[in-house]
Amino acid sequence: MDVCVLTNDLIFYSGVEGVAGAMGHSARQAEALSDVAGADLLIVDTSTARVSLEDVATAFEPLRTAIFTPHERVDVFAAARANGVAHVYRRGALAVELPGTARACGTGARPGGPRRGARVYSRVVLKEEDLREGRGLHQSR
Repeated sequence: MDVCVLTNDLIFYSGVEGVAGAMGHSARQAEALSDVAGADLLIVDTSTARVSLEDVATAFEPLRTAIFTPHERVDVFAAARANGVAHVYRRGALAVELPGTARACGTGARPGGPRRGARVYSRVVLKEEDLREGRGLHQSR
């Protein structure tokens, strides 16, 4: 599976590359939407990629796109969902969410599951009520 990462952040890209590699997939970095053609899964890091979510949804299939954004950017969560992007996560949830997102996009995990010794981080879920009222994680009730 070809995982394309739209980011200018080498550390974020390395994280995706590590998780994808552990699942038996390849990853490549793109700096513009014109470079994402042919990918099976598009990962967009909104903290560095300077593209609108409308352009992302037009250029690539929204159901095979995952948006990772800083947790306080509630506007990005709402805009991504409004453009049909099903996979929208806080940026720090990469290691937890990417394997499930890859499986949801029809790729499946490598035989035997994740690599031995892989770290699992806590999962944070934004409530729809918080998104509607413009609260980020730090403001949630």
